[in-house]
Order: sequence, then structure tokens, then C-alpha cells
Amino acid sequence: MSSAYPAGWYQDANYPGYERYFDGNAWTHHTRPSAAASQPTQMLPQQTAATQVYPTGFIGSVPNVPQAHAYAEQAQDQHGQPYGQAARAQKNKGARVPLIILGSVVGGFFLLTFIGVAIAGAGSDGDRSVADRPTVVSTPTPTPTAEAEEEEPAPQAVEEAPPAPPVPDGSVGNPFPAPYTATGFWGGDKYTFSARVTNADANAAVKEWNMFNDDAPAGYKYVIAEATMTGVDPDGVEPMFEQYDIELATAEGNGYDPEIIVFPEGTSSFWDGPTLYPGQSFTGLMAFIVPADATSFLFKVNGDYVLPAG
Repeated sequence: MSSAYPAGWYQDANYPGYERYFDGNAWTHHTRPSAAASQPTQMLPQQTAATQVYPTGFIGSVPNVPQAHAYAEQAQDQHGQPYGQAARAQKNKGARVPLIILGSVVGGFFLLTFIGVAIAGAGSDGDRSVADRPTVVSTPTPTPTAEAEEEEPAPQAVEEAPPAPPVPDGSVGNPFPAPYTATGFWGGDKYTFSARVTNADANAAVKEWNMFNDDAPAGYKYVIAEATMTGVDPDGVEPMFEQYDIELATAEGNGYDPEIIVFPEGTSSFWDGPTLYPGQSFTGLMAFIVPADATSFLFKVNGDYVLPAG
């Protein structure tokens, strides 16, 4: 019976990824990988039992199990050698025996090796006499010598701070001595000034001098000073106006303006001084209100600090 299918390469259902050559009448023993096919792989369609002329166990859909098994056991190529399922069955059957023998030999070798090592290890320690065992020698810790001690670094010289800048003349830290020569707003000497504190706590005296004198605020006190001004400016100076440039300063540098009060009879107020020309002098009393705890004083004239007179 001739086949209705042409000769060519077709997918081998028993070997996925391989193709087997069909010569037009029967399957041959020639196979190749599917990727090496020189022409598109063909699939033989499923046939009925009446028209099928070659076993479906090798191509197309897989037939029922009994039929495929029976054909696989009998399939042989043109040289009388089995192929298909029959070839694989014989190949697997022949390969199992060497593998079993090889696994037994390797397992026995490892078992004998393990037993020998265990016996040798037990005998080496158990049969060794005390005299043959190594003696533990303790090594004494070396004592550090004086040379080995780390020397302390020599102390480094401390860099001295640069000297402070000099205190300017006429400041709180470096006041001018009395008498002090004041200059005018447009330059030139105006007058000389000197003063001293005569009463550093004059609250009671101020109230006694005149009942209309104001009391010092709480925490403050009156201080009375005697000041002398001598004219230098040819145009003359008036103590009444020049005293606005005069303050009583505490040791911290805080300045306080003169106060207007009524002084006792027979005394002169600095407010009442006449115009002073070069060489003329006037001495009068001045009153200031300062903090009650102030005990040390300077005079501040035209922005410069001046020591009290003698």
C-alpha cells in the first residue's frame, strides 16, 4: 500500500525537538534536530484506522498506549536495529546497570575511608603514653623596660596673646587730669575746668536748703560738686551755657546731667556765673542725681572723662 504523503522530514513525536525522515512509504532511521531543518517542518494529519499506512506513534498525535507500546517494542530500522521507543527502552535498560555498580563502588570506598580515619584517630590519642605527649610550655610575658616606655611629648610653649591696645586718653580707663582744657565746637580752646565732690549723699541737705527742692527718686540720691571755670576764649564764655556740656559720671562711665535746685544763702550756683574772658575764673555749686549705690565719680566734659580735682 502506498502512502498519500510525500517523502520528507516530519516532527518525531517520540523525540521532541527532533525530526525523522519519511521516504514516502515508511519511516527511516534518519533523524536530525528540528533547528537544522532545511525546509519547514511538516505535520502529518491524524488519519483513521482504515486509511493509515504507518504508525501514528511516531508522528502527529500520540495513539493509545497499548498500540504505541507494542509498536515501540517491535520497531526496527532497515539495518535491523531498534529505533523510536524500542531504542530508548534498550538504551535506558543498558545504562542502569553500570550506574548501579558505579554507585555501589563509590559508596563502599567512602565508607571504608571514614572507618579507617576514625580508627586511626582513636588509636593515635588512646595509645600514646603520657611521656610521648607534648608538654605545654608557658611563655612568660616580657616586662617592659624603661627604654620601651613611650616618652611623653614635651609641653609646647603657649603662645602669648598680643598686648591689648592702649586705652585712649580721656576714656573711663584713662581720664584726663584736672584742670581740663575744653575746646570749642569750631575748634580752639574755650575754657579750663576742674571740680570736686563736696557731698556724695546730699538728699537731706538739699531738702533742708529749701523746702521747694524736689526729692530724689527712689533708689537715687543728690551729689553736690564745687566746680571752677576759667575763661580762655577771647569772645568770652558763660558758665550758665557751658554747664550743659558737663556731667557727673560714675565709675562705670554713666553720665548724669546737672539739676536746678536752690542752694543755701551765701553760696553761688554755677548757673549764676558771669561771662568769663581769658584769665577770669568763677567757682560755683552744681547738683546731680545719681544711683544711690554710686560711690566713685568722674566728671565728663565735652565727651571726655576728667578726674576730680585734688
